[in-house]
Amino acid sequence: MRKSRAPIVHCKYVDWKYYENMKDPFFNEAMEKCKEMGLYDIMGFRFDWNEEILAQFHSSLYYDENEIAFYWTTEGAKYGVDYMTFSRLLGLGTEDEKRDPIYVEEQLKSYQVPTLFYNPICAQEGKANHLLPVYYAVNQFFRATIDAKDGDPVALRYYAVNLLARTLPSGRPFCIMDFIWNELRRTMIEAKKSLPAAPYIMYMIERVTKVTFPKTVKHAPLHLRARSGDAPPPPPAPAGATRNPRHDPTPSSVCASSSSRHRHHDSFVKRALRSLFGMCRNIANDVHENTRSINEIRGHLGLPLDPHRELPDFDDSFAEWDAADEASIAATHAPLPRARRQPRSPRRRASSSSCRAPPSGQEIFDEEEETEEDEPIGYREHPTPMKMRIPPRMPLKMKMMSR
Repeated sequence: MRKSRAPIVHCKYVDWKYYENMKDPFFNEAMEKCKEMGLYDIMGFRFDWNEEILAQFHSSLYYDENEIAFYWTTEGAKYGVDYMTFSRLLGLGTEDEKRDPIYVEEQLKSYQVPTLFYNPICAQEGKANHLLPVYYAVNQFFRATIDAKDGDPVALRYYAVNLLARTLPSGRPFCIMDFIWNELRRTMIEAKKSLPAAPYIMYMIERVTKVTFPKTVKHAPLHLRARSGDAPPPPPAPAGATRNPRHDPTPSSVCASSSSRHRHHDSFVKRALRSLFGMCRNIANDVHENTRSINEIRGHLGLPLDPHRELPDFDDSFAEWDAADEASIAATHAPLPRARRQPRSPRRRASSSSCRAPPSGQEIFDEEEETEEDEPIGYREHPTPMKMRIPPRMPLKMKMMSR
């Protein structure tokens, strides 16, 4: 299916004046890192582009490995540019050539550089929104300029972690032109990849063709908001959950809260252990893949192969733990047994039958409530006199004889 628009990443330039006026300590540190890496000028470079001209460049791009040059077609004419010419047009001189290239490195995983994140658990997840504020800002600068990408904004893909690792206190500057050059080469290999570095390419095309084209896309600035230095907030509460009004704790609620804290603590421990085991499993898989690749290369060269065994399937070490937690949660939320009603005595049934019947849906329990009759008006209770002993009644025949 054809895309509705040209496959070009809409890059942005870093408005350094905007961040200087913000006077945020994290952005100030990020700007200092960009200056140390030689990225300040190229990230702040601003140049609008023509979408049709870049689409022609993208569709006709060809790379010559012998001449180390790109060739393309613009409005029916063929043009080309070599590595050194492109580097000089972008203002990247010999100082940039002395720096280390990044594309010869192995792509780093997020868990391999945990110092970029709030904690190792966040590093295992590998999301950009879990980066420390300084590295979050630097990553946004990279993503808008020399490492522009489409897609998930919080994903750290390809060489994103390698770029961030260079900005660590122990990192070294990298060759900027080599990175941009190889990103263009990867655009030719991967059909789904959109064209990056649009303003830099447009500037180069106009200098090589000596033609100024009308611009159809404005190069917009990157304006980020200040970000807190605190750790990321906890996950939101499930839908439908409401806050209960404040009340005095009862013994049962105290026990429930303590057990809830205990379960939360267990959940945190389990998540931490799961992250550690997952990190170890990923490292083992990476080592396994590297060993297999080395054996393939040695086999093509006719060299003896290293002993190599396939990795066994890793069992889920937390299956029993998860089952126990689910059983505990199910037992906690199980409904309480309903109290059984005791049969009423005939006398109480007779007295209650004379009373007014309860409304529909309402039940009266004999153990908890007793019905009371209304007292008549002017009613007054009199003391009960002592009972007198009445002699037994005399038979009628004896009465007549006595007379």
